[in-house]
Amino acid sequence: MLKHFISLIVLATMLTATYADAAWIGIEIRDKKSDDGKLQGIEVVDVDPRGPAAQAGLRKGDIIVSVDGRVAGSTESFVKMAADAPKGQLLHVTVLRNGERVNQKITLAETPKWLTYIRKGREEAAKKNYDQAERSFTKAIELDPGIQEAYYGRAGVYMDKKQYDSAIADYTKYIERMPSSWDAYGKRGMAYERKGRRDDAIRDYTKAIDLKPDFPYS
Repeated sequence: MLKHFISLIVLATMLTATYADAAWIGIEIRDKKSDDGKLQGIEVVDVDPRGPAAQAGLRKGDIIVSVDGRVAGSTESFVKMAADAPKGQLLHVTVLRNGERVNQKITLAETPKWLTYIRKGREEAAKKNYDQAERSFTKAIELDPGIQEAYYGRAGVYMDKKQYDSAIADYTKYIERMPSSWDAYGKRGMAYERKGRRDDAIRDYTKAIDLKPDFPYS
């Protein structure tokens, strides 16, 4: 599931807080690999401007190569390390930026309440407790209407509940904030298709393929 979230750029969801009492960094990350598949580091896909990483100066596009003097390893190992670390701990992170090494100090923070509700929503959705999941995602949106991950998560719940109009509305809100998300276009296309809106579905599928030529739903 963790790999799925990262590949969709949803959440090591502004994340890197996947356990109940985990500290928060405020970045989205994924493995950075060479053309021959060799791991080169951990790419910072996005940075929450409110989070500890942004305050420390981490930027989108940075490649994390070491943490506390040790090779960074994979995204999964980095997330687990962050999840096991206590709030307030200082991480010494080295990143590659424009070909140069830059050292950053990140102080891990307490997980914000909106992220706690997103995590709860995902957990409930995985258990197929869709009503509870919907309430959790909605609470996250009430706490911060700008949290795109909550719209994405709630849209998935609406799909499972066959409430396709609501799913379309939430995927649209997500796409407004994340216009390069091929996955969101694909899933909104599925919702349109199930509503019988074939032209809209084709338009979204086409956009998803433009963004990701090997789009799996095509």
